[in-house]
Amino acid sequence: MKSKAARNAAARSRGSRANVALSGLIVSVLAVFLCGIVLAVQVQEHAAQSANHTFLADLEAVYHLHAHAHRPSHSASDVAHESSLPSRKLEHAMSGNRTHKKVGDEARATASELDPGTAEAPAAAAQRVENMLSEPGHQGAQGKAVEALQPESSAEEPAPGMFHSSHEAAQLEKGSDPGRALRPAQSTRNTHAEQRMAPDAAGASHGLLRRRDQPAVDVEATIQGYLTASQRQFVAIEHPVDATTVTVSAWVNPDAGDRSSQLGDMRTIMTNRLSGCGTTPRSFGYSIFLNNWSTSDGAIVAEWTESQGACQKLSSAPGQLPAGSWSHLVAVFDANQVTLYLNGRDVASRPSHSRLTQSNGPLVLGRVPPSGQDEEYIFYGKIARVAVFGSAFNPAQVRILHASSASQGLQHAAEAIGEAASPLLLLPLGDAELSASADATGATEYPLVEEQPQKLNAKLKVPTADYPLRRPDHSSGVAGNRAAPAAPNAPATGTANAQPSRSRLAAVGKGAGGSWAQFNIDDLNYGFDVGRSVTSAMRRESDRLGAQRSERVRDAMRHAWQGYRKYAWGKDEVRPQSASWQNNWGSMGVTLVDSLDTLWLMDLHKEFQEARDWVASRLSFARAGEVSVFETTIRELGGLLSAYDLSGDRVFLEKAQTLGDLLLPAFETSSGIPVGRIFLGRDSPSRLRGAGRSSILAEVGTLQVEFRYLSKATGNPIYAQKANRVFDLLEGKDTDGLYGVHVSTQTGSVSGKVTFGALGDSFYEYLLKVWLQGGKKESTYRKMYDRAVDATIQKQLWRKTAVSGYTVLADYEYGHAVRKMDHLACFMAGTLALGAYTSGEDMTSGRSLRDLRLGQALAHSCYRFYKATPTGLSPEYVTYGSPREDFSVPSNAPYYILRPEVSESLFVLHQITGDPIYREWGWEIFEAIEKNCKTAVAYGAFSDVRKPGIKADDRMESFFLAETLKYLYLLQAPAKKVNLRETVLNTEAHPLRSFS
Repeated sequence: MKSKAARNAAARSRGSRANVALSGLIVSVLAVFLCGIVLAVQVQEHAAQSANHTFLADLEAVYHLHAHAHRPSHSASDVAHESSLPSRKLEHAMSGNRTHKKVGDEARATASELDPGTAEAPAAAAQRVENMLSEPGHQGAQGKAVEALQPESSAEEPAPGMFHSSHEAAQLEKGSDPGRALRPAQSTRNTHAEQRMAPDAAGASHGLLRRRDQPAVDVEATIQGYLTASQRQFVAIEHPVDATTVTVSAWVNPDAGDRSSQLGDMRTIMTNRLSGCGTTPRSFGYSIFLNNWSTSDGAIVAEWTESQGACQKLSSAPGQLPAGSWSHLVAVFDANQVTLYLNGRDVASRPSHSRLTQSNGPLVLGRVPPSGQDEEYIFYGKIARVAVFGSAFNPAQVRILHASSASQGLQHAAEAIGEAASPLLLLPLGDAELSASADATGATEYPLVEEQPQKLNAKLKVPTADYPLRRPDHSSGVAGNRAAPAAPNAPATGTANAQPSRSRLAAVGKGAGGSWAQFNIDDLNYGFDVGRSVTSAMRRESDRLGAQRSERVRDAMRHAWQGYRKYAWGKDEVRPQSASWQNNWGSMGVTLVDSLDTLWLMDLHKEFQEARDWVASRLSFARAGEVSVFETTIRELGGLLSAYDLSGDRVFLEKAQTLGDLLLPAFETSSGIPVGRIFLGRDSPSRLRGAGRSSILAEVGTLQVEFRYLSKATGNPIYAQKANRVFDLLEGKDTDGLYGVHVSTQTGSVSGKVTFGALGDSFYEYLLKVWLQGGKKESTYRKMYDRAVDATIQKQLWRKTAVSGYTVLADYEYGHAVRKMDHLACFMAGTLALGAYTSGEDMTSGRSLRDLRLGQALAHSCYRFYKATPTGLSPEYVTYGSPREDFSVPSNAPYYILRPEVSESLFVLHQITGDPIYREWGWEIFEAIEKNCKTAVAYGAFSDVRKPGIKADDRMESFFLAETLKYLYLLQAPAKKVNLRETVLNTEAHPLRSFS
């Protein structure tokens, strides 16, 4: 007998089953009802689609008539035969779709009036159809009609770039979204405003012709003349040839044995900008490459800079550009989009916003702007029929350009497109006669391969009669000045990208005896009265505060060290947010080694001893793999040598010598200029990373202090010999005292821009410090340093900001100062002061006073980098030149990565002058770091100095402990723990006693 509980359970079960059955019945009824609705809708949609299909087919005939009227291979009779098609089809459309009857009537009437022998009539038909589609009541047909007015792609496979992804292709194959096949990948541009644009010179509206990827035009190129681009053969036009909207075109034939397959790097077809991610005006413009960065993937790549950021890139799929045959490349830079075409077909596109145009640099074919390097992204192969137009071509115009330039040349192509083409440059490169005369400079002539060989000067003396070179009128927003062509060397017109007026600090030539460049130091903004006397009372109060503040900095070091010890002991870096670690410098315990002398100088002897024991028992370079020679030298080798210099413990010297031996093969190049990267433990020069190419000035010129000290400490001269040879090779390779940032490892030649920021900075620092290290006996190095400082004045690199007159040190590129200054360049404030302090001259006059004052003015400006932001932290670099503000924070570099250069210069200036103001400025920097960058584990970089309150990043560079905190501590500490007359601090702040 069932219990009461069991009966109740059974009843509940029966009730539940009944509820389920009722629910199922309701769902079934609803499903049938909904299916009926859906079926009715589908029937209605099918009828509408059927009518629309007929109507769209009729409109498509109008387009085909227009296209054939412009195709040179079709005769007038061919066009006349097809002219009856639109009339017949549109007659059918009248009865096929009542909604579109008015449109059909209008288009049919237009089609019946067409004169097959003219190009304008098809354009009128297409425009009138589009106007009808834009009227109220017809917008529903507008998009589909525009999509339909395109030639069909192959039925076997969609045109490249038609689908956003393989998923979309699959959806289309399944039958979903039937209209999707007609939409291009760049659908973001399909706005009604664009659909209603006026007809272009090709005879069809932009809206009717931009909706869909187009098949390639089947043409055979007949090219007799071309440039054979190679390491020493290229063309440079001394004008950027750029406009707000621009279409660039070239025929290219990469060598079948293209060295890019071995070198694996971008090959420059044409560019008017510097490669890379710079944000200076010379990085504006456009570049067209073969291959993506560090690959040989055969992709077509366009690069440009926008107001929103540098390094904008568009790449086709790999393998698009075959070697050994001619291909036609076109890049269209429109106001809102960039599109790449290959042989008339759209192969890639993406949105673009406010591309920045080039106004100064040359347009170069076959490589990036020449600077003397052995491998400068050189294109190996043939380049022909280069053209630049001051308008954004639509797909129809691109196909006309492709067909006409292939068989009949550039001038015919421009004429076929019409006045809207607005040609800025038509450069056949051998299809017409060229002047073979060199210019007055005796520039090398480079041969062009053609039926009757000619020679073309590298600077390209362009006869304006045959090669129209027109300056775009930026000020009016209209690309292409249709007045008479300007002379090739005439200044560009318009105001876009024009250099605003800059206040230049007066360089007044040579001083008495011509030994040094004078400078007006009375007009500099120092932030205080630099001529004031520092009283004893001021010093005592400053020391009292300094003693307290140095303890705060010491506490910061303890906090960061404890986080490293707990979460990343023996690893390269601690992650300050995630409480984890990373080995990103070769698994050599870089933070630990880099921090050894900081622990010693701060009297953290327990922590130092624990780190020493790890070095003795655990430090190994066996797992390092590929490393940076420069970073490994200044951080790891420098840290070990400084720990030995301070403590006298030979365990550090033994490890340093082992590391030095592993680094020596980097110097085994044909010139003795070391390569940038090396595989530790592998001593074969053939395995050196980057061998046979070029290195960076700051990297090859910032090894000497460490390698020379290693020779002094071990008695083995080989280290010093290798490092000294670099400076000896570079002597005399300057340009008026300044050095480009690229150094050939084969020849030792120097090229590229001049900067005291990234890539150039510490080379100039080491010219002075090597002279000091050697007891001031190697006068050549001091002369090289002094000559460089004089050159900054003679080249007018010292500038003033418009509002407050802050002093800044500009980069120098293509004969012009660049309105940008890196935080890294702030080291020069301290270096200038150190040079004045150690010169042996009276610091109250002459060169020494000049350099001291320049250093003081620059230090104040660098301090203002911090004060100018809401967080009190400096960005990676600043730009200047605005009449409204002194410094601007760039959108692509608003971060602070705990850099030390300003703190370094404040320390040096305080040591030399004793003025308490430098301690005050340094304390403000420390407090900003404490407020914004401190985490529960350590300290982290700050991603945007414009945004107070955001979290610090999960990254702490080893130099924060090795340099930033060390300099901030030494700045505040009353006792002078480092004597600048007896000690040289390497560029990582590792103190090493000089040899005297």
